[in-house]
Amino acid sequence: MSMNLKPLLEPRSVAVIGASHNTQKPGGRAIQYLKNYSFPGHIIPINPNREEVAGIKCHASLGDLDILPDMAIIAVSANKVCETLEACQKIGIPAVTIYSSGFAEANDVGVKMQEKLQIQIAMSDTIVCGPNSQGVANFHHPMVAYFSSELGQKERSPGPIGFVGHSGVMGGIVARECINRGIGIGYLVSLGNEIDVGLSDIIEHVAMSEDISVIGAYVESVKNPERLKQSIQHARSRNVPIIILKGGKSEISSSVAASHTASIVGDWEVNVAALRQWGAIVVESIEELFIGLELFALCKKIPLGNKVGVLTNSGGIGVLCSDALDTAGLRLSKFNSNTEEALKKTLPPFASSQNPIDVTLQWLTNPEIISKQLQLVAADKNVDIVMPFPGVIRQHADIIKSQIISISKQIDKPMICGWFGGNNSDRISIREAGIPVYETPNSAASAASLLIGNTDNNNSLETVNRKSKYKNILNYIKKSGGILSEYQSKQILRSIGLTLLPFDHAKNIDDAIVIANKIGYPVAVKISSQDIQHKSDIGGVSLGVVSDDEIVRLCENMSEKIYNDFPDAKYDGFLVEKMASKGIELFIGMKRDPSLGPVIAFGYGGTMVEFINKKGLLIPPFSKKDIYKSIKSNGLSKIFEGYRGNDPIDYNLIIEVLFLISDLVRDVSRIKELEINPLIISNNHCYAVDAIISLEE
Repeated sequence: MSMNLKPLLEPRSVAVIGASHNTQKPGGRAIQYLKNYSFPGHIIPINPNREEVAGIKCHASLGDLDILPDMAIIAVSANKVCETLEACQKIGIPAVTIYSSGFAEANDVGVKMQEKLQIQIAMSDTIVCGPNSQGVANFHHPMVAYFSSELGQKERSPGPIGFVGHSGVMGGIVARECINRGIGIGYLVSLGNEIDVGLSDIIEHVAMSEDISVIGAYVESVKNPERLKQSIQHARSRNVPIIILKGGKSEISSSVAASHTASIVGDWEVNVAALRQWGAIVVESIEELFIGLELFALCKKIPLGNKVGVLTNSGGIGVLCSDALDTAGLRLSKFNSNTEEALKKTLPPFASSQNPIDVTLQWLTNPEIISKQLQLVAADKNVDIVMPFPGVIRQHADIIKSQIISISKQIDKPMICGWFGGNNSDRISIREAGIPVYETPNSAASAASLLIGNTDNNNSLETVNRKSKYKNILNYIKKSGGILSEYQSKQILRSIGLTLLPFDHAKNIDDAIVIANKIGYPVAVKISSQDIQHKSDIGGVSLGVVSDDEIVRLCENMSEKIYNDFPDAKYDGFLVEKMASKGIELFIGMKRDPSLGPVIAFGYGGTMVEFINKKGLLIPPFSKKDIYKSIKSNGLSKIFEGYRGNDPIDYNLIIEVLFLISDLVRDVSRIKELEINPLIISNNHCYAVDAIISLEE
C-alpha cells in the first residue's frame, strides 16, 4: 500500500521541536533553511526556553498551537524522542522527521530505544522519516528542512534530480555537485535508520513528480525487496531512471555500513544483481553517480545503437575518446563515404574526415563551421550518439557553444558533449541548454554507456509453472535433511525434468559391476557420501572406467582411502554413471538470501569455477530477457558464441535449465543450497553431471 508522503514532502506548515537560535545546531539550521529558501507556509518553532527564534514567535509546547502542523521536525536528545513523538501523535500531526541520532546505529541502549520507537510508530497513522536523518527537502515546493551545510543559501533554481539515501552527508554532497554543475536539485531525503518511511516510498512518490527526470539513491541495505522492486518498476513506467550507488562491497565497508545506519548489508553482488534485474541502473562510484544523474537529468533522446561519432579539435582528445569508448564497450562509427566526402569539404586539406574527426586549429579561424560538421555527423545512419569534444576553448567559446546548442535542438539523436579545459562557466551554460557535458573522455564514454544500457526493463515474466512435478519429490524430501548425497540430489533433479546421463547407486562393488554393464562402459565411479561434497579433491572420483576389473580395483582403493583418511565419514557405496562426451562445462548454483530468497548463479564451470570469476546472478522469478541481459553484462557471451574452437551453444539449453531450477527452489523452500557442476553442453544436449543439494533440517 502506497504511503501518503504529501505532508512530509509538501507540507503547508512545519513545526521544529528543539528550535534554536544557534544555526550550527540542527534545530536552528532547519528554521534558517526554511526561511532562506522562502518556504511559503507556517514555520513554528517550539522550545519552552525561548520566546522567539529567528524573529518568529516560539511556542512552549505542541499544546499551545492554534494550527495543526503538517510536519514536525524532532531535534531533541535521543532519550526524549519517544515522548516527543507521542505528543505529535496525540494531536494528529501527519508526518514527523527525526533528526536525533543515538539509536540502533549507536549501541545496545539505542537498539532498545529504536525498538520502542518502532512499536510506537506502528500504533499510529503518523508517518516517520528517521531517526538519525539529516532531513527532507522539496526544492520545488519550496521546503528545505535538510540541515547539511552544503545547502546554505538558495543559489540556483530547483532541478530535475531527486536523491534519497542512507547517508545524510552523501545527500548534501550530491546536492552540492548538482548545484555546482548548474543543474540544480529537486528532492533530497535522508532516510537515516529507515524504520518507517522507506526507500521505496520515496522513489514511488518522487517519480510521480512532473519536475523530476531521474532519481539517485545511496543504498546500504535493501529492507523490503518486493516493495523496492515495485517502486523501481513504477518509476521506469514513468520513464524516470533510478540510479543506485550500493555501499557495502567489501567486508570492511559492510561492517561499517551496519554500524552506520543500523543496517545488515546483504551480499553486495546479490543485491546489485537484484537491483539491475528490477530495472535500476547500479553504479560503482560516486563519480559515476554524478555522471548518470547529469545525463538523465538533461538527455531525453534515446540512441538506437552503440556507435558514436566524435568531433574534436585535438588528435590527442580523439585518441583518448577512442580508448575510452572501447573500454566502455562502445564503438566509433564508421562514416559512410558520402559523409566523409562532405566532411572533407569543411576541413583543412591536411585534416582527416574519418572518425574521430580532428579539425586541428580550424575552429580558431572559422568557429561557425562546427555547425555544418555536426549536422553531417548526426545525419550519418551509422551514428547513434553525437559527441562534440572541444579542448581548451577560450577564444570563440560563445560561438562554438551556440552552434553546439543549436544543432542539438535540430537533430533527433542524443548529444553528449565534452569540454576539456577552458572555463567551467562554459560547461554550465551548455548544461543550462539541456546538453550533458563532461570534462574528460572517460566521463563522456561512461555517460554514453549508461545511456545505451538504459533500455526498457519492464519485463513480462515467462516462467513456466511445473508444480505438478514437484509433488513427486515432496514426500522424499520430508524424509531427508542436511546435505544429500549426489545420488539423492540427482533423483530430485531428474524428477523435475532435468536431463541426466544414465546413473544408479551401488551398495557394494558387485552392484557397481552390474550397473556398469547395464549402462555400458566407459563409466564414472564416485564415492557416495553425504559427508564428502568435493569428492574429486580426495580421490573419490574415477573417470573413464572401462572394465569390471578396473571397477574392483578402483572401488577398493576408494574405500580404503575413506576408511584411513576420513574414518568419521559415512558413505553408502558408489555412484556409477555413464561417461559424458566432451563439451562446454558450466555451473548452476543456488543459495538463499535472508531478504531476497533464492538467488541463482551460473557461469563457467568445472574445476576452474572458483578461479574464473565470471558469473551471472538471477533472482527468481525472471524472464528470458533477464537471462540474456545477465549473460551479456557479466562477460559470459563468449561461452555461447563459441570459443577455443567450440561450436556456438543454443541459448535455449541453459535457459530451460535455469527455469527448471528457478521453479524448483521457489516452490520447495526446504532446499537451502543447490549446485550443478559441471553442467556439460555437448552435441546440442545439456547434462547435469555432478550435483549436490542441501536441505533445511
